[in-house]
Amino acid sequence: MACLAMPVAVVSTVDGAGRWHGATVGSVVSLSLDPPLVMFAVRNGSTVHQPIRDSTRFCVSILASGQRETAERFAGNPAGRFAADIVLLEGIPVVGGALGWLVCGRSDVVEAGDHTVLIGHVEHAVRDPHGAGPLVYHERRYHRLGAPAERHGRVSQAS
Repeated sequence: MACLAMPVAVVSTVDGAGRWHGATVGSVVSLSLDPPLVMFAVRNGSTVHQPIRDSTRFCVSILASGQRETAERFAGNPAGRFAADIVLLEGIPVVGGALGWLVCGRSDVVEAGDHTVLIGHVEHAVRDPHGAGPLVYHERRYHRLGAPAERHGRVSQAS
């Protein structure tokens, strides 16, 4: 799966005791436009698994190309995840300076092997109008997107 490029995002929530939880995920996918749904997977047994699984609301912060350190921080020691660049959006801690944020209500939870897939109904989407390109993960390294790929193939011409 290393040859598959993935988006990099941070999923965060607040538990019933007011504690913040978050983790880096590379599995965020747009699932439906009507209604607006997104999904992502969290590894069972991870420190964020139960709090995210049990949450009724969470936020997906879509990381910008310059946020590699943030991605690594949220993939590392849970104690340091919220150490910097955090703002509140509708009461949920999110990554400041991200490309965009998706505030979601939990729609469904699906157990899938060693992961749990969470489906969120997008309640509010915010995009940074000044954002750079996205951070992507490919071949076990973080990357910035380059120029758009060229279109190949024939262009049909009307006669």
